[in-house]
Amino acid sequence: MMWKSFLTKTTVIVCAAFAASNVAVAQQSERPFFMAKGRTIAAFFEGEKCAETVRTLFKGRNPSVFQDGNPAAGRLMNAVSSLIKQQCDQVQRVTAKGQVDGKTMYNGIAEAATNWLIVELGASKNSNFLGSRIVDKNNPPEQLVFKERNDFLTYANMQADLGNKSVLCGGYDQSSNSCTSATTLINPNSKGSTVRITSQIKGGAIAAIEFLGSAENGFLCSNTSDATVSITGGTLTDDGRAEMSVMFTDRWLEYGDRVCVGYVGEADSLKTVSFDENGYQTTSLIDLTSFDSAPKLRLEK
Repeated sequence: MMWKSFLTKTTVIVCAAFAASNVAVAQQSERPFFMAKGRTIAAFFEGEKCAETVRTLFKGRNPSVFQDGNPAAGRLMNAVSSLIKQQCDQVQRVTAKGQVDGKTMYNGIAEAATNWLIVELGASKNSNFLGSRIVDKNNPPEQLVFKERNDFLTYANMQADLGNKSVLCGGYDQSSNSCTSATTLINPNSKGSTVRITSQIKGGAIAAIEFLGSAENGFLCSNTSDATVSITGGTLTDDGRAEMSVMFTDRWLEYGDRVCVGYVGEADSLKTVSFDENGYQTTSLIDLTSFDSAPKLRLEK
């Protein structure tokens, strides 16, 4: 069977002839089957082209195409889902993993049960949930340099300065009393804390990563394999939430075996940044506001 041509204002088909059979493909398809307008993102199949769950890979030209607030990836996700559902009767969900230079910066999912509403999380600008900073490994790791800052604040001192406050709000907006991410320190002490980072994702769901952090050389560090990822609420089905949890877990594991969080400033003017196992930043420096309890979460614009 030949796939139909498909055209929208935002996307163009680039490879319209392939079999829509239920034959497993062991690896990513060699040629993109869809391209965003301006050729900023190319879509490839990862696995079967027709199945209950069809997985795709979006390769971006640069990080900005996957930035939260940029509609490019969402528009491509919408067009790809529309194309696949037209050609594959058995498909119940379509997923997308967006990457630049092998770094995952976007995850999206659309399901038949919700009339193909897209649930997605791109690369955040002011949230410490799943940072997606592109690393230049020609430069030395930033973690050691970060520790030498005059305003470096060890985790133990930061935790002591917070007092009874246990929630660190990223991207706080006073007018709406909301955050783009919320980090809750559970049973904190000078040696570490259980950490729960939550963020709202498009579609109304709340995504959370929880892990046990220990104080190491002034940083709060954790094994990535010990983290638990969960998706609650929103429009996804149970299977859809499970699929999204796996995608977020894979994105978290890309940081390597170990991640660390560092702080600068004072309790009332904190900033934070995360580092991968090699000491490279996974996020930009993010402003934090401390609270006794978590303000509401909002989508980043």
